[in-house]
Amino acid sequence: MSTIKLPATGEDLAYATREFVGKSYEQVREQLEFTYLPQALLAIWAKSPLFKETRKIAHEPIGEIREICHIIVTFPGLIAVQRIGNLLIEAGLVKTFDDQVEQANILAREIFELTKRYSRVQNLARHLRTAVNSHLKALAIETARDRSRGTSQYEATFFRNDPDELTRDRVFALRAAKLKSERDVDDWANEVNNLLDLTAPRGVVSPRQLTSTSLSRLDSGALNTYKLRFKQALANTLGIDLTSPDVHIEKTSNKSIESLLDELAEFPTDTAALYKMLENLKPKRPARSESRSSQSNYEMNTMGSDSSKKNLMKHVLNLGGRELVIEGSRGGFTAEMALGLIKTVSMQMAIDPDASELIAAFESRGQMLRVRIESPKKSDRTKLSEVLMQLVS
Repeated sequence: MSTIKLPATGEDLAYATREFVGKSYEQVREQLEFTYLPQALLAIWAKSPLFKETRKIAHEPIGEIREICHIIVTFPGLIAVQRIGNLLIEAGLVKTFDDQVEQANILAREIFELTKRYSRVQNLARHLRTAVNSHLKALAIETARDRSRGTSQYEATFFRNDPDELTRDRVFALRAAKLKSERDVDDWANEVNNLLDLTAPRGVVSPRQLTSTSLSRLDSGALNTYKLRFKQALANTLGIDLTSPDVHIEKTSNKSIESLLDELAEFPTDTAALYKMLENLKPKRPARSESRSSQSNYEMNTMGSDSSKKNLMKHVLNLGGRELVIEGSRGGFTAEMALGLIKTVSMQMAIDPDASELIAAFESRGQMLRVRIESPKKSDRTKLSEVLMQLVS
């Protein structure tokens, strides 16, 4: 349902879109946590062979199932797996053996894999919200502020600290722009996306760079992904159907939050039938020869003395038999830091395209994000962008 109609100013559309994606995210989270995920968890608990011994301890642990649902909608990916495993142990739902932690991890991964079809709805809602918030920050709009309260300290600081008059003029022009048609919205979104590229943490941008960038389309890596998600959110806010062949807004996918929720509503309610469907939808396991290298790990590390011994969150993933390691400080997993890292990776690939290993890091305002890729390929940049989109807050 649209919350604003054209014509509208850029600022009005920005605020309406922020409100729309915020409400959509909360609605998705509520429906998943209290309606769809409990049905899935009950089916998994009752029918999965891996839970045979666990069922002997607790036939239907409603309290723990509710907690697991909350974990799934609160924490991304491997962090959720870790917390589910810890919950199973703390609740006494895994028998005390020498391999208790390993068994809990197996059960947690089973839950995570079988509920991926549910998680992708929230991932889309999260990606839309992250993309919108990033673009609004480029427009000097604080994403958590009530518009009626006037200029915030964040917005005042943005303009006071920005030495580039062209940037300030451009922000004001985009906020005041009169948008009358879908083409106007599409062009406006391109301009805001170009501005996002310039205002992301990366040093000083000259007026010459600003002018030249405004004439080009930045359509690669994470920045392009953010742009397409931003346009999708704008279209949803305006009630524009991106599946229509006559639409004049660039589209990224025919999948919307509404269509994904409609799919979940069609899932069977019978426990056995639902488990069978989830099992059929489960991502295929790698061949046995690759199973060891295909495991994903999550761990906490401590940086050495050269980085002030900050705690790192580390994700170890597999890219077709090659290792991908992403790690960063606790506050480093943000949209701006992710964009900075993608830019650094692009530059490193350009400098040494035939390297046997890619190592790149991005630091800003006391936070750090870095990546290591074994036997890097050009296509890894796109995959890295997708992974970072799931990890950023």
